[in-house]
Amino acid sequence: MSETTTTTSTTPPGEAVDPLAQAAGGIDTTLPLLAADRIMRLECVKAEVAPTKSDPNRSALTIVCKTTKDGTFTTGKKAHAGYKLYKRVSVTPSEPTESSEGRDMTAIARDLAAVLKAFFGGQTTKTPRELLDNPAILEGLPVNGRITIEKGSGGFSDKNGVNFITPA
Repeated sequence: MSETTTTTSTTPPGEAVDPLAQAAGGIDTTLPLLAADRIMRLECVKAEVAPTKSDPNRSALTIVCKTTKDGTFTTGKKAHAGYKLYKRVSVTPSEPTESSEGRDMTAIARDLAAVLKAFFGGQTTKTPRELLDNPAILEGLPVNGRITIEKGSGGFSDKNGVNFITPA
């Protein structure tokens, strides 16, 4: 006759639980979100035009900014300066569909001009073509942005977004 012994690991009262020893299913993996509808000073740390993950025939300008001062998460906790935010602008024309009106070069130029005005001022002489040819012109520059919360889709949680603000 064989005897089976079951051992259950328990943490003695007063001792800290090893976070790495917890079952992954019980660990909260949601990312913190910056509180929405606040204007924050940001700095562009990277800007590039690259194919999208979902369709290599479509490209997007991705602008990565970081906060320059501490902010507040939706939980009320402090968000330290350096928190990254991403802004993506589709730069490939598309035909209209049932769910989208499509994008022509005029719409793309308008969106890129709004980015340029936010970074360089409303009277900038820079062109959308210059931005597409050399997106790094934004890197290191400050910009004001209104923080948003975008609804998650495709099984992903909500995420922060940013709308750049053109200086007066």
